[in-house]
Amino acid sequence: MTSKNIVNGPSKFDIMVSLFEGQIAVRKFVTFQDDREMDYKIIISCIEREDGSGESWIFKGFDVELQKHVEGYYSSKNRTGHIKIQL
Repeated sequence: MTSKNIVNGPSKFDIMVSLFEGQIAVRKFVTFQDDREMDYKIIISCIEREDGSGESWIFKGFDVELQKHVEGYYSSKNRTGHIKIQL
């Protein structure tokens, strides 16, 4: 796996929409941006609270452009975190 730092990410609402909306063929994705301003378009498939704050998340998903599974940590309060991409 390769790891990237997230410096700009989606809102909690956008993450919820990606998880719950869309059909199998047409899923909603969210965009995470790394520190090199590269965008990752991710379909969220699983998310859980990292702590009790309701702002820290552990997520799993699929990158629609790279066609790779991803996982990571994300703070919706700061819109920062990290993402690991399967090789």
